[in-house]
Amino acid sequence: MHASAYLDIRVHGGADSDLQPAVLRGRLLGILHGCFRQLPQPFAIALPNQRNGLRVFASERTHFDALVSALQGHRWIRDYAHIGYPLQVPVDFAGPWIGYQRFRIPTVKSDRHAEAGRSALRDRRLQEAQQRGLEYFHLHSASNQQRFVLAVEARAHTAPGTHFKPNSYGFGSTDNPCVLPHLP
Repeated sequence: MHASAYLDIRVHGGADSDLQPAVLRGRLLGILHGCFRQLPQPFAIALPNQRNGLRVFASERTHFDALVSALQGHRWIRDYAHIGYPLQVPVDFAGPWIGYQRFRIPTVKSDRHAEAGRSALRDRRLQEAQQRGLEYFHLHSASNQQRFVLAVEARAHTAPGTHFKPNSYGFGSTDNPCVLPHLP
């Protein structure tokens, strides 16, 4: 994938609602994850500064047709989100580039050094995520019915992203960063 088109999806909530934007963004990411798993083309997610939505990138504007079609039929999207119009990334974009990747926080069960239900590695990674102010999403897995937190790390890059393959949540990894243009 190469990020050449994007659209913004804003969530509605806040002071006049019982649902806070962070909760709504987590639900939006969960819905997008379900769509990304079903659609053949890859999509990447960026976290805009305003924290009231998500930005979705694709290789071509036409890829958004299938995504928007899948999202428009979703009742939650209708009630709590606004899907923007797909736009092209400027061909001569010379602004900053940011790579978004999952910040791994292991479970107690996965830590072979855990003792008495405590994991020093997990505690250390949670503390690091909090100290660095990483964004996170509370999610629910449809496959195993477990709730979990997905922390996302944003790293500045000096060069545009080449071809990359985001995971089914739209993020990269340490070995495969999804470097996207940081657009206003």
